Amino acid sequence: MVKAAAVPEGSRLKGHEPFLVQDLIIAASATCYQRERRVTPDGRTIPAPLPERIDCHFGPELRRFVLMQYHQGQSTLPRLTALRQSVGVPISKRQVQRLLTDKQEGFVSEAREVLRVGHSDYVLNDAACDYMRTHALPATAITRLMAEPQTDFADEAVWLAHLERLGFTALDVTPNPVRVATEGAMWGSVQSHKFLCDAVGLSDDAGQFNVGRHALCWIRAERLAHKLEMFTDKQRAAQARVRGLRRLPLCWASVRFAA
Repeated sequence: MVKAAAVPEGSRLKGHEPFLVQDLIIAASATCYQRERRVTPDGRTIPAPLPERIDCHFGPELRRFVLMQYHQGQSTLPRLTALRQSVGVPISKRQVQRLLTDKQEGFVSEAREVLRVGHSDYVLNDAACDYMRTHALPATAITRLMAEPQTDFADEAVWLAHLERLGFTALDVTPNPVRVATEGAMWGSVQSHKFLCDAVGLSDDAGQFNVGRHALCWIRAERLAHKLEMFTDKQRAAQARVRGLRRLPLCWASVRFAA
């Protein structure tokens, strides 16, 4: 609650005006587990087990953050190390490397479980029809599919059996009608469940990725700054300074959004 200050005498309260502020807090957290140890009659020492998902000296959230920044954020190993050290996590480059490569079974299983909650049906609707038409499925094949009363198929086996009954599997033409029809029915399922409606597909103009909201990206050039051709004294002086430092990558990219 923020109170008003220096308001004229006689002013009266008339509710509150919300003002939402979002922020991000990144801080180090350290937990020391006091593990009970028991000694068996034969002299063996048995420590109490650690909590679930704790299998090294770095917690699962830190490891998840490292994986996300490396694979999705395309951050380098030195930058990952420097960032963690800057927020108070004592960690070496070798330890960061181990976080990226060792004991990933739990995260792989987690990713698989996320994928399993997705829909596995195939749907024939306007979105599926548009996809098939865009990807050159013959009009006669599309008409045959859309004329059928059944438009929702529970899984791949049911869907492929439907295509076989309609004679799609016997067709030897280009593009492959089974592939295009299946891709279209999958896209129809995505749209029917309103999944990834705001997502944008990014590609290098490859036709197979031209689905939904599509962004085209071309890398025009990639050069090391110290190898670029310079044309003025100011540019040459800047290039000389770069040669004395580390080699800095320099690239240009253009992005165009399609409907």
